[in-house]
Amino acid sequence: MDDNTRQIIEELRAENRQLRERIEQLENENRRLREQLEQIQKLAMRQAAPFRREERLKIPPEQKKRPGSKPGHCGHFRVVPNHIDQTVEVPLTQCPHCGGQVSDCSRVEQIIEEIEPVRPRVVKIITYRGVCRCCGKDVCSRHPLRTSDATGCAKVRLGPRALALAACLNKVHGLTMRTTCRVIKDLAGLHITAGGLSQALVRVADKVKNSYNTLIQDIRGSPAAFADETSWWVGGPGWWLWAFTTQKATLYRVEICLWIRWIRDAFVCSRLYLRCRCQSISPICKRIIQKTGLGNL
Repeated sequence: MDDNTRQIIEELRAENRQLRERIEQLENENRRLREQLEQIQKLAMRQAAPFRREERLKIPPEQKKRPGSKPGHCGHFRVVPNHIDQTVEVPLTQCPHCGGQVSDCSRVEQIIEEIEPVRPRVVKIITYRGVCRCCGKDVCSRHPLRTSDATGCAKVRLGPRALALAACLNKVHGLTMRTTCRVIKDLAGLHITAGGLSQALVRVADKVKNSYNTLIQDIRGSPAAFADETSWWVGGPGWWLWAFTTQKATLYRVEICLWIRWIRDAFVCSRLYLRCRCQSISPICKRIIQKTGLGNL
């Protein structure tokens, strides 16, 4: 056997070893992926799979805290209301079982807090329009419950309390538009569509715009303010929720960019010490802070 043949044999043996090692690696990878797939399929078959904690994240039973307050705490109970709307007395004249006379009767008091059945209060408002003989302007009478000038097929409107309840459910408690409509229909008997609610909340926002601007002025007039931001979803990524708070006021603002361009416009004339908890500040933001004189960031 010549040297050339031996060299070819050694190369083939080395290539064979490499291929065997590669096959072993692929088999191990295939086994690991199969185990992961099997685990995922098992989790998907469980009813509570999307909300169930993984085993490695579960707290051991001996480390779990007991529910409730600490031992020795004062008892918790419902506080007696400061007003009584109705007093009902139920006499005991005879035994409810045999009808016999009852002796040694003692007074037993209970206070029941109940919610009255909710029914929409429908108010028909009749106003009048006319022309002023002095200035020639079109004028009309007004009522506090009137929230819009719409007439005709759009004359049925929601009152201020109904709009306030819808805004509270949607904006404060975080219910979706459709869920807010269902809750108002189930609890108050008012039928609202998601589109109609969305348009109504836009009108509510227009009415409270002056109050929002007043909050901005309060923040501007404060000697210091604390700020923080987080990503926000407004039909897509790229939006940010900013929060500014002082001892007396808290301001929220949703902007499409992380820069604080609107901060420059809102606070450029104020001597405000702004403390921000941003994890990272771009050079552009730093230049804006320096040029607008916002103070320390």
